[in-house]
Amino acid sequence: MAVLALPRNESDISESPTSHARDYGAVIAIILTIIFYHVTDAALRESTPLGLAFRNAALRRVLWVLWAGTAAALVAAVVQGRTLRSMTRQVIDATAAFSLMLAVLNAGLFVFAGRGVTLAAPLTTLIAIASVCAALVLAAPWERGRLWRRTGRQTAPALLIAFGVLLVWELIITVFNVKQFLLPRPTVISQTLFETFPDLISKSWVTFQNALWGYAIGCGLGVLIGVASARFSAFSRAILPFAIAANSTPIIAFAPIMGFWFGVTQPASKIAVVAIMVFFPCMINTVRGLLAADRGALELMRSLATGEIAIFRKVRFPAALPFIFNGLKFGTTWSVIGAVVAEFFGGTTQGIGYYIRNKPTAFDFAAAWAAIVIVSLLGILFYTIVSLVERIVMPWHVSFREKSA
Repeated sequence: MAVLALPRNESDISESPTSHARDYGAVIAIILTIIFYHVTDAALRESTPLGLAFRNAALRRVLWVLWAGTAAALVAAVVQGRTLRSMTRQVIDATAAFSLMLAVLNAGLFVFAGRGVTLAAPLTTLIAIASVCAALVLAAPWERGRLWRRTGRQTAPALLIAFGVLLVWELIITVFNVKQFLLPRPTVISQTLFETFPDLISKSWVTFQNALWGYAIGCGLGVLIGVASARFSAFSRAILPFAIAANSTPIIAFAPIMGFWFGVTQPASKIAVVAIMVFFPCMINTVRGLLAADRGALELMRSLATGEIAIFRKVRFPAALPFIFNGLKFGTTWSVIGAVVAEFFGGTTQGIGYYIRNKPTAFDFAAAWAAIVIVSLLGILFYTIVSLVERIVMPWHVSFREKSA
């Protein structure tokens, strides 16, 4: 497993190309620690929004796998760079790694076996606190003060604009007495979001499963067909017009047809819509990446009588990775959009798309806006996870080195 590679000496740790990847991983680990704390504690599980929101067993398993993978990446990064650190720091890191993995194990036993290492509330709380502290210690964001200051300067304008838009939104509705059925206030939307959070998470999970399966099928086939297209030019010329035509067709043209083919209420119709949406962008990016390999490197490999498989593995595929990840990141947002919009044309009443379509008809616009916020956050989270995987898989890419310089 490729992990967060560290630089050669300790002075370079704060500006490693994967520095922010460790920080993002720590944020994900902390968020999941808080969620599983509410899930594993018997009292919180039945009385808090987080406990009620994550009642679905399949969702718990997926989140646990994500948590375990993130924790393993953080621990592996520290283990890989242990020779760069003092003995005291190595002991602290080892203690933090043990605490984090203990929390993951405790949650895993509960999720998969129905019981934890301990069900006593004080000890559960202690494990959760230790896990949060462990994630922070393993990421060590304080070692990257200069990098975080630069990141803060870059993101501050966007945050200020977002805050300003919300403030102006609230003031306009209050001053001009805009009716709530036309446009609810942000404070009303946030209150509705908090009140309906468990139900929204449940419905989002139903829709996200369709998005995830469609994403996996569409992107997987896109990469495979892209490899074949790059290898055989005749095949590429034959399929390219269909790729352009399908990519230019709106979602609303596919959704009714897929519903007729696979069944309006069946998840397969939504999965098919998502797969079609993400297939061609991923295929086209794969072809572009494989054909963008350095000519000099290809000629050198061929002059050494290297086989095509070795050339693909050592030259073409590494050169194509940035393009492939561009397609994968593009597909994260489109998969969520496709799954939601496909539910507008029929499907289970448990999906978030049906919820968004149905609430305005009952003049409950605040609930519809709250659902839109959840969908937006879901797309952002999906994109962030794929971006994190990109940083882990290819920390050598020039874009990451420039951001860390």
